[in-house]
Amino acid sequence: MRAVDPQYTKRMVEQADRIENQLDTRLKPLNPYMDFRRQGSVSNLTHIRYYSDVDVLVIIDKFVTLEPPQRPDVPYMGVPTDDLLELRKLCARELAKAYPQARINDEGTTCIVIEGGSLKCPVDVVPSNWYDTNAYANGQGPHTRGIMVLNKKEMTRTKNYPFLFNFRLDTHDRARMGAPRMLIRLLKSVKADLEEESGSELKLSSFDICSLVYRMPDIYLQVNLH
Repeated sequence: MRAVDPQYTKRMVEQADRIENQLDTRLKPLNPYMDFRRQGSVSNLTHIRYYSDVDVLVIIDKFVTLEPPQRPDVPYMGVPTDDLLELRKLCARELAKAYPQARINDEGTTCIVIEGGSLKCPVDVVPSNWYDTNAYANGQGPHTRGIMVLNKKEMTRTKNYPFLFNFRLDTHDRARMGAPRMLIRLLKSVKADLEEESGSELKLSSFDICSLVYRMPDIYLQVNLH
């Protein structure tokens, strides 16, 4: 249940940094204001050894989606899903050039997975755009800003709030002496062991596990210090 060793976590973060730096350098001419952020278990310290990957959000610079009733001063005239699909194609192409020995899987719904070669862990590359919530527009903090993620198969976009998720999980965890994160890591480890032993996948995501623990009554999260 303990947090992963800081050096192990550092190595995982370094892999995401490598991917980010390659994309930033290679796509900069076409996307000068492209942005990057992190989401997922490494960003909120619920990752476990050998089974966790790192998520890199690649945020397009052509447009921002506004939560109603906000309205843009200059409406965007392009097609957001087409632009995000093009960004995804560029990411997959340039990563293949940068890491010829790695395996790149571009078949996923929302992300490109790159692993192997010189990379120490898998990295998920997630094309997305900023979603400016009313809370963010009203100055309630950067954690209230959302993103919209491209669904490649359906050619739609899905709202997501990874920074608010991490903020609330951290607040919840600190108020309960670290018990929620410990329990999340324990459950993820049990799930990983079960899947390895049975050879079958348990349809319970990392997000599902975090959500279940977050909603648990506090009586189940009490820590005995004696």
